[in-house]
Amino acid sequence: MTNTAVDPGWAGIIEVLVRALGGEVRWQPDSVVLGLPGHPCAARVADLDCLGLCLGRVGLPVVFDSSGVGGHDPSLAEFLRKLAESGLMAEAGRRVA
Repeated sequence: MTNTAVDPGWAGIIEVLVRALGGEVRWQPDSVVLGLPGHPCAARVADLDCLGLCLGRVGLPVVFDSSGVGGHDPSLAEFLRKLAESGLMAEAGRRVA
């Protein structure tokens, strides 16, 4: 379910990018929740940068669900750092079932 305040075009792009990265998106009334798996692969850097730019266009706070991250993933760590520096990161933590 997409937040009704979010442009459907940007929401669709974000959903496609996240699925291509093996993750999931959950739209909340006041935020977007990202669940991305960890993969120590440099080929993801460009995709994560593109995702960050799209999230910036949407402007909702990002909550990162780290339950899918197993090991150290430098590209994901850099992505989260950039989100935090841009002011988009609301919180990061593991989903509680």
